[in-house]
Amino acid sequence: MVPNPAQNYVQIICGQEVPNAKLLVYDLNGRLLKTANSTDNITFTVDTSTLPTGIYYCTVANTTYTAKLVVVK
Repeated sequence: MVPNPAQNYVQIICGQEVPNAKLLVYDLNGRLLKTANSTDNITFTVDTSTLPTGIYYCTVANTTYTAKLVVVK
């Protein structure tokens, strides 16, 4: 995941292909704030420029794969 801390975007690169996965970004209260799809089943990029400074939870998931990450902005 780069960059972390994020400024205008964050890019998550999975170690394997994750077909039909979504990137979900949540605040600390569990509210879904952003979603993103991958164009190549490996890389996810989400615009964080409109998010206030803070800590966010990100989940990349499909029906067989789940990864959870923490992003600082």
